[in-house]
Amino acid sequence: MPRQAHNMRICVAKEDFEETTIYFYNHNIFEQTSTAAGPTSMSWPLEQDYRNREEIAREIFEEFYPQELTCILPDSKLSCDLYYEVEASGNVAEAITIYIVTMQGPISMRMQMCANGEEIANTLLLQRFEEWFETKALPKLVEESLK
Repeated sequence: MPRQAHNMRICVAKEDFEETTIYFYNHNIFEQTSTAAGPTSMSWPLEQDYRNREEIAREIFEEFYPQELTCILPDSKLSCDLYYEVEASGNVAEAITIYIVTMQGPISMRMQMCANGEEIANTLLLQRFEEWFETKALPKLVEESLK
């Protein structure tokens, strides 16, 4: 079954373009409602998280559930929020942009969620996310924490 791009419970906005719709997911949904729910917390590296990789991947790439990512370094603790922009034709998710916001601005990664008409497995997308976070996002977060 194709990934549905619109999760009505937590989508904060959408923009319609001629051939594409973009759905926005971030923590604002929890700030604007009186619900006790909030973002899911993840530990970095993900092997240290209490959930298994498949559950984390499903939350990010199917449910688009906001995440707070925490990394414990030898001398500090860093955290950031993950935000998503999901691109779709109709309601089928085709691409996702994941980003964090730093004092220097956003750092993002765009990933195709389909290739040759087939969905890319959540676990493969999660591997790509981990590579991006480790090589691009985490160094910026560490750099900011040293200032």
